Amino acid sequence: MANRKDTISLAAADIAGLKSAAQRDVGTTSGNVMEVGAFGLGTTVLQAINQEQRLGFGTYLSKMKLGGIDDNASLLLVPFDANTVYQVVIPTIVATAPRMYLRILSSDAGTNGKLCEVYTTTNTTKAADGTLKGASPIVQIFHDGTAQTNDESEGCVVTRMGIGEYLVSGCMGLNADAEWGGIDGGFDIPKDRNRQPLVWLDYEVNADGSVLVKTYHRTHPGSPTFARNEREGFNECDPIDIPADQYVSIRVEMPVDSIWNQRQLEAAAAMAETDPEEQVDIQHSV
Repeated sequence: MANRKDTISLAAADIAGLKSAAQRDVGTTSGNVMEVGAFGLGTTVLQAINQEQRLGFGTYLSKMKLGGIDDNASLLLVPFDANTVYQVVIPTIVATAPRMYLRILSSDAGTNGKLCEVYTTTNTTKAADGTLKGASPIVQIFHDGTAQTNDESEGCVVTRMGIGEYLVSGCMGLNADAEWGGIDGGFDIPKDRNRQPLVWLDYEVNADGSVLVKTYHRTHPGSPTFARNEREGFNECDPIDIPADQYVSIRVEMPVDSIWNQRQLEAAAAMAETDPEEQVDIQHSV
């Protein structure tokens, strides 16, 4: 237990510390005492800045074009040195499907401003063959006609029409993303452990934009017995349902009035009403 002399010494030290803090200015320069809100710390109203400003560590707000859409974004700046800042960008317009970008802001024009999107479960999908691919908009079709959509394909409905026939409605045909092989390659089909396809796949795009997906039994007679995919009661090219433990991925084109597109329009309209350049800044300028 501290004696009376020790207690008096501690109290004197505390007073000295308080005196030191009291003699400092409140601000954002070196040696200042920071208040709540400085550099965006502890505030709910972020300072609006130009998206390429290289400032001190902190959180800020800026208007940016992300994914072809004008958006407000929260920025986290992490300085490396006097000339280089790492920037974490979190868009606000896609609140239903959060995304994140990274980039370096540098006085060297060769490395300045290139946005790199972070891959997450929001913007990727695990295809039927196990590979990771760009998502939006994806529909996963299962053997019994049930389906799983993502945020951008919400509104699509799958109906099993018969053995090996699945109608995908609510879309406008296939998406032409090159990552999926272009307009005629917007599918991923089930494969076995040797990466051999388990079905043949065909499709028809109807006048209303719906897609009829057809699957057929596929064998591999030149493979070892265990890898031939032979099924009792089915011959090569017979109509067959998607394997019960797997699914077919289809990348579709969505109509302009889809649920996702309507949310984007609503968010863009809301953003236009709250321009960050007009927000009141409760922080000190840096």
